[in-house]
Amino acid sequence: MQNHFGRYREHPVVALATRLKEDRNVDYGVQLSLAVHVDDAAKLQLRVPLDPWPETLHKRWTPELIDEFLAQARDFATQSDFAGFVEKQGPFYAETVARAERALEAGVHVDWFDSFFGPQAGRAFRVFISPLGGPHCYAFWLSTEQGLEAMSVIGCWRLDGQGKPVFHQGARGLSLASGVVHELAHSYVNPTSDPYLDQLEEPVNRMKPFLVAYFAKAYGQEHHSALVRESLVRTAVIRYLHERWGFLAG
Repeated sequence: MQNHFGRYREHPVVALATRLKEDRNVDYGVQLSLAVHVDDAAKLQLRVPLDPWPETLHKRWTPELIDEFLAQARDFATQSDFAGFVEKQGPFYAETVARAERALEAGVHVDWFDSFFGPQAGRAFRVFISPLGGPHCYAFWLSTEQGLEAMSVIGCWRLDGQGKPVFHQGARGLSLASGVVHELAHSYVNPTSDPYLDQLEEPVNRMKPFLVAYFAKAYGQEHHSALVRESLVRTAVIRYLHERWGFLAG
């Protein structure tokens, strides 16, 4: 990657990305929230209008920043021959996808969502593997003309000796299966629970010491809404694992 893109480190989009990270904390999931709302790296066109603002497009972005960033990113893709880089990485991408698909087919059954949350016509599920995203996973969803598209962006926390992602199958692969189910479940839980967040603030704050100890110290600084959503999503994952695998896990 350094050999291919190193000479373009002074491109304006690199400077803009650095500025956005430093000034507006546009990093990690904030960056990905824009990525899942564009079509592909060749065109970099928004898939949906910005009015009304898409539910999972982070509000650290603005329409003006998006226009500026995508215009410069298109120029970067052209100048750096990004398409050529992708083509060269074809075998790596293909093997990563094949490994993930084998694990997902063994451990993730999306028909469960209809049985647990109730059927929703036109809903589609997509899983993206993020080899450069570290172990971090994210949930996004957007409404299209075809219906709601729920997306799970999965990081890679295990690599083999060649630096390729490893996805275990069966009981050993439950970390991947539960991670995918977790992120997809957010597309049900968040919209359903959000109308009741004001009512839940006081009881959740009383439970906060327990919840923070269970989740992570980082959640101590989170708004109570994050604790509500994470509690409900993890409950759904436990139900999924119990129904599909016959035991409780979280």
